[in-house]
Amino acid sequence: MFRSASLHVGGWIVAAVAICVQSACSRPQSFGMVDEIFVGVSGEVWDALEPEIVAALDARTFTVRDEPIFHVSYVHPADSAWSRLRHMRQILLMGSAEELLIDDAIDRRAAGAPTRAALYQLPDVWAENQLVTIALLPDSADPDELRPLLPAIREAYLSQLDRSVGMGMSVTPANQRLSDRLRAEAGFALDLPYGYDEQQPEPELFVFREEETGSAPVIRTIIVDSRPRSDVDWTAEAARTWRVELAGRVNEPPQVIETLSNALQGHIVGQPTIQIRGVWSASPGEWPSAGPFITRMIECPGRVYLIDASLYAPADRKYRDMFRLDGILDSFRCSTPA
Repeated sequence: MFRSASLHVGGWIVAAVAICVQSACSRPQSFGMVDEIFVGVSGEVWDALEPEIVAALDARTFTVRDEPIFHVSYVHPADSAWSRLRHMRQILLMGSAEELLIDDAIDRRAAGAPTRAALYQLPDVWAENQLVTIALLPDSADPDELRPLLPAIREAYLSQLDRSVGMGMSVTPANQRLSDRLRAEAGFALDLPYGYDEQQPEPELFVFREEETGSAPVIRTIIVDSRPRSDVDWTAEAARTWRVELAGRVNEPPQVIETLSNALQGHIVGQPTIQIRGVWSASPGEWPSAGPFITRMIECPGRVYLIDASLYAPADRKYRDMFRLDGILDSFRCSTPA
């Protein structure tokens, strides 16, 4: 999911440069999460581009509400707080190398003095496991020259976050024994990480659930149901109706669902698929709870499967969990029972 950091933006090179400016033994460990970005811009650049900078980093996704993907803080590079903040995991600097903080971060002899605004990403500048992204202006250039780089900055951060979440998924191995058994007995395969409990309340209905307890509970649920192909109307509305019925069969009390995005229809890993997204919530009068869901109706030889991923995480931001659940849905494969 991570795109190469070497991109062409309006004919300019966006380069990923590996430069270390301090010896490894002198650098502390960075702090902060991959979705926390500290931005340092000069007053001149901020005055010229503030609305565009804010908009570029205000990437959002819909879970149960319009949720920002990044935590972003803006600090002037001359602020004394930078002596501590420069150890953050994610830093974005904007300006020319004439500015002390940028001059301290970038080795222009290695990167090459730009003749046009360019984007550099430098690992481990002031701390270990750190990435400093620099939107670099030629000396004395107009700040407006940075404007065409803003979409690339946004894309670089989104791609990096996707890679970070994907790497986290790969750390937890899939339960291969479960996947093999489902392939042999149930007509499908699914790569579920260890930790998911399995239930089969009905012969063709499978429920996989992972629960994290503590001060902030998190529940991830995958449900798989199937029907003969001749019994299924291949439409998004049919997928929604099936999902409503499924929620009533599996959950007590039944859920209320709201579809909040246009349905997607096409092929995923070669299989005809209809996908809908939305929000489930508890029935009126019940304990208030809600969360996002992704539902896919997938056509296999002779049968259609409905696979649904839902999340309950009332105290957490939900982007990472939904990304992981989406990845589990991507692992679905048709098979022929033995």
